[in-house]
Amino acid sequence: MTRQQKNQQVMGNSVAQTNANYKPTWEGSELFNESDAQHRENLIQIQNWEQKQAEAAELKGLVRDKNILRTIIAGNASRIVSGIKAYAMSVNDQQLHSSVAPYSPSVLSLRLSDTKFATAIGSIKSIADTNAASILPFGITAPMLTAFAADVTSFQAIAPKPKALRGQLKAYTANLKKAVKDMLEYLKANMDNQVRSLFPATDFEAAYFNSRKIYNYNESVTGIKGTITNIENGKAIRNAIVEMIDYPLVGENSIRSTNAAGNYHFKKVSLTKATIRVRANDFATAEFEVNVTKNRITDFDIQLTPALELVPVTA
Repeated sequence: MTRQQKNQQVMGNSVAQTNANYKPTWEGSELFNESDAQHRENLIQIQNWEQKQAEAAELKGLVRDKNILRTIIAGNASRIVSGIKAYAMSVNDQQLHSSVAPYSPSVLSLRLSDTKFATAIGSIKSIADTNAASILPFGITAPMLTAFAADVTSFQAIAPKPKALRGQLKAYTANLKKAVKDMLEYLKANMDNQVRSLFPATDFEAAYFNSRKIYNYNESVTGIKGTITNIENGKAIRNAIVEMIDYPLVGENSIRSTNAAGNYHFKKVSLTKATIRVRANDFATAEFEVNVTKNRITDFDIQLTPALELVPVTA
């Protein structure tokens, strides 16, 4: 819902409340009674489409985050599998080598279904955990496995979300726009004229038209935004995952991803200090504490360090 639509919805609710406050004045008029009921129905339609729009927007974001998370997980899973294979070859453990052989980078691509992908990364995690000490010399560190486990958990939480609303955001937005327009047109064409003709020079008329004013309800917003770049060359990092740890807002996703310009944006942050974790393929994971200024958008740019290229260890 746009700011203008929200202002118009607030006005509509104010009209309904004013009508309720002055019900003894107009309840004897069947015509106005019907008009009031229709206005309330119009408000319900706005609320319904607003909710559907919000649900579709949230799901669209989750689908995007899920696919980006898959890319991150697939890249790290391939590294872990390579480390396990290298260790298995060094000790001639054919069984261990065979256990991870099916999980090639192509198998872990986006063409794999979410269910099969979750099963695959779960198996890789289990095998890596079992052999954690042995694969350490092959570049598979404990922090890498910890981050991988966290990503697997995040993916398992996002993947099962309902998919029925995919692609519906545009339609719901159009329906919401129409519902707001219908409410305004109904007030102008019906209720405004009725109040003028049926209740002239009354307290109700004055209160009604006062409630019909649309104010610019500006509200201060607290948020965090910034750009993720490569510390070595200053280039923007696309599709980096930016996660706010212990995010307090129920119903709002705590994961963002950077766009082509490397930008991210958290809106409506209700914290004075936030912890942000940033991950991207081929870059070291980093965490930052951000001091958040209330009623302002805090700019917090981040530079990531490229991960050290691991040299395979041979027996």
